[in-house]
Amino acid sequence: METIRVNVLPQNEIRIIKEIIIVSDQENRDTSLGSIFYERYFSSEYKIEEIEEENRDFTYYLNYPKQEYFPIDDLDGIILQSIKNSFPKSSIRNFIYFSTGDVERLENLKNRPIEKTTIMFSPLLISQNYQTLSNSSQQFYRPEINIYRDSKKQDVENIAFFGNFDLNDRTILSRLRDINFI
Repeated sequence: METIRVNVLPQNEIRIIKEIIIVSDQENRDTSLGSIFYERYFSSEYKIEEIEEENRDFTYYLNYPKQEYFPIDDLDGIILQSIKNSFPKSSIRNFIYFSTGDVERLENLKNRPIEKTTIMFSPLLISQNYQTLSNSSQQFYRPEINIYRDSKKQDVENIAFFGNFDLNDRTILSRLRDINFI
């Protein structure tokens, strides 16, 4: 048995890795087609939920951090929903990217064939806005992303994802551009 030294990453490299697992319902059987990864940095608003010391038992430490402790905000919701629009059974999993062990873990998770695709993020244009939006110009954002395949190439090739955001949210596009898809 080998002893391995794990080093904590510098503070500016510590973050949350989000993995969206693309799940297809093929022939009435849930099948993982692959995963999409992106990273989010900690902030005063975007942090893991704290549990009061008196509410912690031994299972808290065995399972820390539970998936429900991880933050999810409007950006995570838009990204996940863009995948669920095509694959409703898809889900999100989180882990902390904290040490060299986590670097190795991510590399192992990414060690699969890759299929490139895009997500088109566009403003949600609802019917009441049609007249006021006539002859206007709107901004969209379409990042290229990787699908790390668990299935055959033909299961995921030539697919694209589409997500919508609130037209009145003036910060959403710049915040989406700050997301680093891995």
